[in-house]
Amino acid sequence: MRINFAVESPPGTELDEWTLIVDGCDTGRILYNGPTRVGGLSDGRINRFDLAAPVAVYPFTFEGGVGLRFYQIDAGGHGTLILEVTPEQIAAVANPPASNTLIASTPGGAVALYRLTTGEFQVNAGSYVIVFSELDSGAAYYTPAG
Repeated sequence: MRINFAVESPPGTELDEWTLIVDGCDTGRILYNGPTRVGGLSDGRINRFDLAAPVAVYPFTFEGGVGLRFYQIDAGGHGTLILEVTPEQIAAVANPPASNTLIASTPGGAVALYRLTTGEFQVNAGSYVIVFSELDSGAAYYTPAG
């Protein structure tokens, strides 16, 4: 199912338009790849629409390419760097792997990054889980059903 949206302000002056794709009603999987400035945060994080997320996931350019930085978000909205994942760590895991594979985690495993058999990345931070396929702040991402 596709749902088309247009944001107008004032009426008749289109600012943005995008399509929301619901991929199979039985999966609960919803992909969003619309404009980042409509709702959500515009600070470069991948999980830009999850305003109450306990962790912010940022693509970060290291000397060897793009990796990720994870910040734990406190109740006041302030972030503390808790994990860096280098391009070398990401490249060390096959794409796609034969089974879902841990790439890196914080000490104790409170936040973990996996490469899935689909080739996507999955972040687990307690009960908060997101899945995305690109190391880019504009990447589409979703929260798995279940």
